Amino acid sequence: MIVKVFNKTPVVFEEEENMKKALTLFCVLSASIALASTLFPEKAKCPIDGEKFEFYSQVSASIMGMMLDAKPYGGVIAPSPIAKCPKDGMVLYKKFSAKEIATLKPFVKSKEYQSLQKSETNHWLAYLLSKRLSAPTMTQIAMMQAATWEAADDDKQPGRYEKYARELIQTIDSLQKPSVDLNLLKGELYRRIKEFDKASQLFSELKKTIDAESVYHRIISQQIEWIEKNDSSPQRIQ
Repeated sequence: MIVKVFNKTPVVFEEEENMKKALTLFCVLSASIALASTLFPEKAKCPIDGEKFEFYSQVSASIMGMMLDAKPYGGVIAPSPIAKCPKDGMVLYKKFSAKEIATLKPFVKSKEYQSLQKSETNHWLAYLLSKRLSAPTMTQIAMMQAATWEAADDDKQPGRYEKYARELIQTIDSLQKPSVDLNLLKGELYRRIKEFDKASQLFSELKKTIDAESVYHRIISQQIEWIEKNDSSPQRIQ
C-alpha cells in the first residue's frame, strides 16, 4: 500500500500496478530532489470562531522508500502537517462547507472534543471530524492510518498507538471485502501491537492468494520473517 503525502489528505493506492508506479515515482523523486522536506508558511482562518493564524504546510518532500505500514521515509514529514485552530482545536484537514461547519460546531465546542484535542494527534482529530461528517470509510481509514504514524513517533503516550491501531483494524473489518492493501495494513498493525498469531494467520492466508512474483508476495515474506522473531518494531520494505 502506498500513501501519497503531498496532499493534506493521504491517498491510498489500492492496486498493485499503481503500487509499482508509485514505487517508480519515489525512486525518480529521490534521485532528482534534495533530501529535504520543504515547509511553507500559510495563513488560515478558523471556520467556527473566525480566528486567523499562520501554520507551516509541507509543499515538497524527497521520499526514499516506505515502511511496512506504508509510511514514507526520507526527507519527508509523514503525515504532512495539517492546520489546527489555536483556540478551539479544530483541525482543518479540508475546506469545509457551511453545512459541514454547522454540523461540526456543536462537537468541536463540546467538552468531549476540547478534552480530546489536548491529548490526541491532529490526524486522529481529523478522523473524528470526518466520522461526524459521515465521510467515506476510505477517507476515515486514511486519517486513522496517518494518526498511527503520528502516535508511533510519540514516546510520551505509548498506549495511544495501540488504541488507534485497534480501531483502525475494526474499521477495516467493517468493510465487506477489504483490498489486499488493507489486509496488508491490518496484518502490520497486528504485528506492531504484538498480536503475532493473528498477524501470522492473516499473512499465511494472503500468501496463498498472491502471485509469487508480485510486490505483495515479497512484503508478506518479509512480514513473516519479523513475526517469527516476535519483532514488533517499525521496519522498512526491503
